Amino acid sequence: IAGKCYTSNYTQGFGPPRFQFHTIDWAFFAQDDWRVTPRLTLNLGLRWDYEQFPKPFLVNPALPQTGNRPSDKNNFGPRIGFAADLTGDGKTSLRGGYGIYYGRINGTIIINSLINTGLSTGQAVSSVAATSSAAPIFPNILTTAPAGTAAVNYFRNGFQNPLIHQGDVVFEREVARNTVVSASYLFSFGNHLTTFVDTNLNPPTSSARVSILDGPLAGQVWAFPYYRGTRPNTSFGNILEIRDSISTKYNALVLQANRRLTNGLQFQSSYTLSRSQDNGGSQSSATFT
Repeated sequence: IAGKCYTSNYTQGFGPPRFQFHTIDWAFFAQDDWRVTPRLTLNLGLRWDYEQFPKPFLVNPALPQTGNRPSDKNNFGPRIGFAADLTGDGKTSLRGGYGIYYGRINGTIIINSLINTGLSTGQAVSSVAATSSAAPIFPNILTTAPAGTAAVNYFRNGFQNPLIHQGDVVFEREVARNTVVSASYLFSFGNHLTTFVDTNLNPPTSSARVSILDGPLAGQVWAFPYYRGTRPNTSFGNILEIRDSISTKYNALVLQANRRLTNGLQFQSSYTLSRSQDNGGSQSSATFT
């Protein structure tokens, strides 16, 4: 569009340029190693984690959910490991371990929930279409945020920190001098992983269809919704709810054959067969639509 130097949306931030906050991370861990028999050793542990969030300081009365403050205090992570000499000659072993591990919510997501509450005293990011009469001509900028364009971020009530169930079992056998083969099963299951959902949308009015041409889904046709028209709450733009609804599953079989340098020969080889699934995970250090 002539004079505007952009083809889609013009985006601009408003509000104070700087805010400061802090979190407090608590963690306690205990572990004991127990030799049950000369051929069996156990490793037992327990960890507790708590990420203490700052108190909200810009709660919007029109959106009371902007005052939500996660406080996930049930983050107990047991750890167990074992190693067994199955034959007593040191050549055949079975080892395994399992643990629950908790993740943090990074500072960018937290600060967005604290200052992007739709108040003029906070920070707001507004977007206007290039075709809008309110869109500025380069190099001009907007003097005030257009009504109904401020983005809002807030945590779901009862939000939980991410957690991972992780473990493996390894069977290993020495088949020749300094030469071992092994078979392992590994798994990693994630729960309460973070995603972002715009709650200020009407039901979709139409959809786009995309045909998959190659790969394991070749021949399938996917339909994606289009959300158009005025937002239900016209006082704001997107109202993002920070949710903990993503889960993941990873399973793998690993086969290995390794030989340390002996008589001039050394090798390392492995084969992994794995499967990974999730219901919409994304890697982002900040909220996004």
